[in-house]
Amino acid sequence: MKKQRATEKWAGQLLVDSGDTFVPNFSLADEAMRKNVVATAEFIVDQYNEAGFHGMTLGDRDLLLGAKALGKLAKRAKFPVLVANLVDKASGKALFEATAVHTVAGRKIGVFGVTGESPRLPPESTLKVTPYLPAAKAAVKALQAKNVDIIVALSHLSDRDQKALAKAVPQITAILGGQTVRMQKSAEVEAKTFITTAFSKGKYIGVLQFNLHKGTTTPGVFVDRFASAGLQQKLTEVSGRLARYQKMLERQKNKPPPAAATRPGAPKRPNAASRTSFYEKQITKLRAEQQLLEMQVQDTPAVDAKANFIKFELVPLGKAIEHDATIDAAIAKLRKTVPSLAKKPKRPSSVPPRLMGPRKGATPHPRVQQPKRKKGPVRK
Repeated sequence: MKKQRATEKWAGQLLVDSGDTFVPNFSLADEAMRKNVVATAEFIVDQYNEAGFHGMTLGDRDLLLGAKALGKLAKRAKFPVLVANLVDKASGKALFEATAVHTVAGRKIGVFGVTGESPRLPPESTLKVTPYLPAAKAAVKALQAKNVDIIVALSHLSDRDQKALAKAVPQITAILGGQTVRMQKSAEVEAKTFITTAFSKGKYIGVLQFNLHKGTTTPGVFVDRFASAGLQQKLTEVSGRLARYQKMLERQKNKPPPAAATRPGAPKRPNAASRTSFYEKQITKLRAEQQLLEMQVQDTPAVDAKANFIKFELVPLGKAIEHDATIDAAIAKLRKTVPSLAKKPKRPSSVPPRLMGPRKGATPHPRVQQPKRKKGPVRK
């Protein structure tokens, strides 16, 4: 992250995370798996500390760790864990901070976090997720009392809930989502609030830049200068997919009917009619999406050049990024602590791969040559 930030040369930088960071799936099967997940979560927090993170919220999967483990992780972190709508089930007391304020490039940025209302928590859990809207309104009110210039929500909500949040609390400048995993190359706008996501599995950094003209006293409403370009790019992608499906449909219709399978036990091939139907449904769906995007491109209003503006992009974390010796050492230490994370040993080049043959008693496939066995002396 440090190298990426230095390479991109962003002016003011806040590093944040929108949840589902610690737990990889929706169940902790046994105590051994739980220990492994906790050890990995501690490693992630340590690396976030090293990278200089400024805050994070929790996702529904993270809550499976429970209040005690999450509390220890929050104490380990050198940044605030922000969840405005997570409380102790028995007392109703808030378990984490709701808001934080950071000064970036001379501007006060208010940040708060909310998570989804329907996590898959076991009945014995002491955590309770309260409705996100009242919690968000209270958090925004608290931030406004601190005279912040920009309000950012770290959200682990669904698309529908994020749009509802933007409509209900229009004072939010931007919502950084962590539950949806769409490849979003431009910011969406709902009630003048920008909504973004950083895709999934840590493959990208979602970068939202707030650009203010010199001499601006209050930011006011931001505009997206690149909204039209983002829609046009998406329209090009959809049009390309539509063209590919049309070609596949044409090839499918021109194919001769397949010969009936004569080999016993041969797997059934997909019906030509079902394939054709699938392609036609995809084409209908893509045409509707294409028409909607064309209308959006035409209806995008001209942007005021004097207004403050935002820019959103997904920065890929590719394999070209050089390894860091300190991080490599930390990973090696973690793998010793958590054996399940250790890499499987590579097969030596001198050992040939195992030959896969048919099961005993199965009819051999006609394209698989069976090795001939050498005849040896007959034993009586």
